[in-house]
Amino acid sequence: MVTLRDVIGMTTIPLFIGGQSIAHTVIVAGLGEQDGILGIDFLSKNNVSIDTANGTLKSPNFDVSLHKDKSLSSTCARIHLTETVHIPPNSEIFLHGEIRGHFLKDQDGCLEPLDEFRGSNQLLMPKSIIKMSDSNVILSVLNPTSERKI
Repeated sequence: MVTLRDVIGMTTIPLFIGGQSIAHTVIVAGLGEQDGILGIDFLSKNNVSIDTANGTLKSPNFDVSLHKDKSLSSTCARIHLTETVHIPPNSEIFLHGEIRGHFLKDQDGCLEPLDEFRGSNQLLMPKSIIKMSDSNVILSVLNPTSERKI
């Protein structure tokens, strides 16, 4: 993690991403072995979404393939709800789930919805970062429809 004492300064530079040059103000700091970090400010300003399932950064101006660090493990686990839940129409609720699967518990994980959670007539669930060290997680589910969902 970068601390305030690691910061050298700030400057505006051209970032070359997906064949596009984008001027962006960056913080210059010692990052050890890392080349750089794209922050939420850059992602928001350039309307970038992270598609971890397909390994891409997507924006209206570019699509970039992400390259995985070979030292990171890639495993898949499922979140199971601990009880049946009725979600009222036009509402968001927070659910308790349990992580099931074989994974390294000392890492963070990316919680992503299954395909059936995508679409206008379905429940919606945002991607989120979770602590894999705790097998019990809280997740957000949105019911944008006018009907109660189970």
